[in-house]
Amino acid sequence: MIWAITPIKSFKRPKSRLGDVLNLEERRVLVRYMLKKILLSQKKSKLFKEYMVVTEDKDVVRFVKKLGFKALLQKKPGLNQGISEASLKAKNSGAKSILILHGDIPRASASILKSVKIGRAHV
Repeated sequence: MIWAITPIKSFKRPKSRLGDVLNLEERRVLVRYMLKKILLSQKKSKLFKEYMVVTEDKDVVRFVKKLGFKALLQKKPGLNQGISEASLKAKNSGAKSILILHGDIPRASASILKSVKIGRAHV
């Protein structure tokens, strides 16, 4: 059983490097769009048994749940910490393999995900 784990930091101050060209609300819209696109691409690919977003942000959790996906509010801050917490939860729930797909991957699509060869690495 393969799980997709999608870490995303926060909607509060996303993509600060784009601050010179996009205002805060535009960056929030962009990050929400990218997250929605990667999640829907995961689902459409039919490669995964389960999907989970991990984040430090309660707003992200609400957004993801409205889309019909699971979310884990991490206990400690940090991207790697969130991935560790989500990986442990997946393993304890029966995952045999996981694929980490960041929430802000540009040009995500189901066909691109299908083209990625998923090996036999185990959790």
